[in-house]
Amino acid sequence: IQEPDSGFNPFQMAPRLMMNLADVDKTGAVQPGSRVTWRYKFGGNENQLDGYEKWLLPQLKPEQRWYGLEQDEGALGRSMERSQQFLLLSALLTLLLAVAAVAVAMNHYCRSRYDLVAILKTLGAGRAQLRKLIVGQWLMVLTLSAVTGGAIGLLFENVLMVLLKPVLPAALPPASLWPWLWALGTMTVISLLVGLRPYRLLLATQPLRVLRNDVVANVWPLKFYLPIVSVVVVLLLAGLMGGSMLLWAVLAGAVVLALLCGVLGWMLLNVLRRMTLKSLPLRLAVSRLLRQPWSTLSQLSAFSLSFMLLALLLVLRGDLLDRWQQQLPPESPNYFLINIATEQVAPLKAFLAEHQIVPESFYPVVRARLTAINDKPTEGNEDEALNRELNLTWQNTRPDHNPIVAGNWPPKADEVSMEEGLAKRLNVALGDTVTFMGDTQEFRAKVTSLRKVDWESLRPNFYFIFPEGALDGQPQSWLTSFRWENGNGMLTQLNRQFPTISLLDIGAILKQVGQVLEQVSRALEV
Repeated sequence: IQEPDSGFNPFQMAPRLMMNLADVDKTGAVQPGSRVTWRYKFGGNENQLDGYEKWLLPQLKPEQRWYGLEQDEGALGRSMERSQQFLLLSALLTLLLAVAAVAVAMNHYCRSRYDLVAILKTLGAGRAQLRKLIVGQWLMVLTLSAVTGGAIGLLFENVLMVLLKPVLPAALPPASLWPWLWALGTMTVISLLVGLRPYRLLLATQPLRVLRNDVVANVWPLKFYLPIVSVVVVLLLAGLMGGSMLLWAVLAGAVVLALLCGVLGWMLLNVLRRMTLKSLPLRLAVSRLLRQPWSTLSQLSAFSLSFMLLALLLVLRGDLLDRWQQQLPPESPNYFLINIATEQVAPLKAFLAEHQIVPESFYPVVRARLTAINDKPTEGNEDEALNRELNLTWQNTRPDHNPIVAGNWPPKADEVSMEEGLAKRLNVALGDTVTFMGDTQEFRAKVTSLRKVDWESLRPNFYFIFPEGALDGQPQSWLTSFRWENGNGMLTQLNRQFPTISLLDIGAILKQVGQVLEQVSRALEV
């Protein structure tokens, strides 16, 4: 069963049953300690939803959330976010590659027209006539590029939809005109940025060039023009990248590479200047390179950047899948059982033992809100963990995937072990006191140890672990996980014997996400 709006929260991946609210009590699925949430869904066009979101957000309570189309909900959500970043990165690299290609092409085009413009000037052509001729040709090329580029983009979009069709829950709506308009605007800006100087040089060509081929107008020196163009390009790309550190790092690497190629090229030109070459073709080639060093260096940087970007895209194709596979332990659990009532723990353990299944551990789960730190209320703090209920548990044995980084284990009565990341965000140190409000009463504990938690391990993790008996006064449910690869017979029997327990097939979820990442990697190749 696939549900398009199920999200990527592991605790929301089980198939959902829709029933009348009046029949819920008869199922026995909702018990003390069960996790119950209420959701309202809104439909409309983009402007309506944006306006409603702006009106609603100031009125939401701390425990309420507004979920849009893009949310990070755990390890799987972060993997999808990473895929989106890789796609944005491919777009950025394509844009940089386009800048380099257009710069080389327009420079070559204008140089090939120097003699023609010189002849036209000797025949009496004025600057206005030449300007109309050059601008007209530029507009023709721009129009042809827009049409052919739009057609190729539409073709690639259809190819991408065919590749993604096996993992999409439904057909996507057709693309609007906005991508084509953005592409047209980007193409115009790029051609103006990198083509304005060659155009000025072409227009300023002197009639004397008919007699002397080495006569070149001096307009907008490259040593001033290149830095200005680079700054403008970086500012334009900043709007595309937003706050993505990955994209900023790639852009910074491209700039450093271009500068490095320029420095190495300058050193190479100095070496060539001091060399004595016997071959006439080599002497002519070196003389041509030395005659206009800034033009030579800019083309060298452009070609080097182009090759680097192409190589980076090829590397990204494999890295996207490799990073996803590396973050998953080879023997990680592939099934989770949640919403286990206390009276079901013993018979469930017996059932699993009967089928020779060794679960990782049984974790009691208590929902409570962190309300105070050292008797100071946390109200007003914008940290995500303080604006919702947290999952608490108690354990006598420390989970092997939660190493202690500070303090001592195990916690004693009125003590608690805290996750180090949350402790840093809230400025909680060893010896501090934290206060919680549960469903029935308020309780407090002293932080005596800090644990390192890998939230992407797909194993049960908790912000706070209490000693046994500390949470007895609170409603609680249980969860556990195990690995099973011997068919669905046992799973069917488990569902029949324990109908109120939710069974999450993590293996199926990972398989689906792996298919999505595989399709994304193919999109990068396209």
